Amino acid sequence: MLGRLARYLRILGFSVIYEHDGIDDNRIVEICRNNNYVLITRDRLLSQRYHPSVLIGSTEIGDQIVEFTRKYKPDRKSLFLRCTVCNGKLIPIKLEDGDYRNRMNPHRCNVCGKIYWSGTHTTNIIEYLEKLGVWNEDL
Repeated sequence: MLGRLARYLRILGFSVIYEHDGIDDNRIVEICRNNNYVLITRDRLLSQRYHPSVLIGSTEIGDQIVEFTRKYKPDRKSLFLRCTVCNGKLIPIKLEDGDYRNRMNPHRCNVCGKIYWSGTHTTNIIEYLEKLGVWNEDL
């Protein structure tokens, strides 16, 4: 499964629809074709049925991120603009007066309502992506 990869790609700003159990290959290809999606899969036969597709060979998340970003480079302006849960867009908000998170760039997902803010986790994610070589200040 590529659920963790989907979350990281959303962090990088890619719009990612993640379908897991219960959908057959024909339906996946149909959805991708009708919406001009890039198919990301670990299934070699499925990747051969639809283009563009990215065949992910690794089971390790870091290697998966590298495999994808070799083909599709992230845009620094899109970092942290998508909800990691549902793929919605993150909209800047102001929380209640006195909420300490107002100082940390709060955002709310326009679909599921989840609230995000900058913190050490943000820095840790950027450092991880830099360590993988898929992210740097020059992007």
